[in-house]
Amino acid sequence: MGNRYLVLPENLEGKADIVSYVADLYKRAGDSDSALRIGHTAIEDGNLTVRNGDIIVSESDDTVVLRILHGDIPEIRFFPLGSVTTHRASLFAVDFAPDPEDTDQSVVLTIETDVFPTVQDGGKLLLSETSAILSHQPDASGGEESYLWLNYGFNEIANYRGRWSDQLQADAHQGLYMGAFNATAGFSTWTHTYFTPFSTTMVPLANVGVSGGTLTWGLDSYSASQFTLRFGVSGGTKMVTFWNFRI
Repeated sequence: MGNRYLVLPENLEGKADIVSYVADLYKRAGDSDSALRIGHTAIEDGNLTVRNGDIIVSESDDTVVLRILHGDIPEIRFFPLGSVTTHRASLFAVDFAPDPEDTDQSVVLTIETDVFPTVQDGGKLLLSETSAILSHQPDASGGEESYLWLNYGFNEIANYRGRWSDQLQADAHQGLYMGAFNATAGFSTWTHTYFTPFSTTMVPLANVGVSGGTLTWGLDSYSASQFTLRFGVSGGTKMVTFWNFRI
């Protein structure tokens, strides 16, 4: 007499066992539940959604404040709320090496325009496998780029692009203070007083020239407040250039 609950061993060949079957169902349920949550979860009074593979965080009025883009060049875009709506911050990673065999993984943090076509227009930090750059790169109509480039083509070489200020003192803790001025005729010494005393002593590296002749001169004194130069003759206008560093 047959048993309808009897399962012949040959009928189970190639079939998943009950434990594997239950585990697979559990995984599918978990994946489905997770996908549902990330697509419809509210964050306080905002929203977290997935759109075309991108993860988007927005305010309750659907104003986007953060977007994580998928693809070969992963990117995070930040849209801070405020009166300025023309720019955004962007953080992305890219491989700058032209040859796929020579990787140069890099991460870039930039300020750029938020209108098409998007262009770099502000500060930029670029960290790569072979170098590092701290830059301010305005739009072409806004001025020249200035940067400090570490490991500039050769190990330990640094390159600075830009210009130095002339007698501009930001505060008492400024590390470098440089400039140029003319010391008028009629003085055998000339004192240059800073706008405000520095927090510690400033040491000047100076140079003095005079038109149409030679001149003997020397550094007479220096401090956190001023420095004084002494000239061999009092006549003639002296051209003074200096580069002072704080110690």
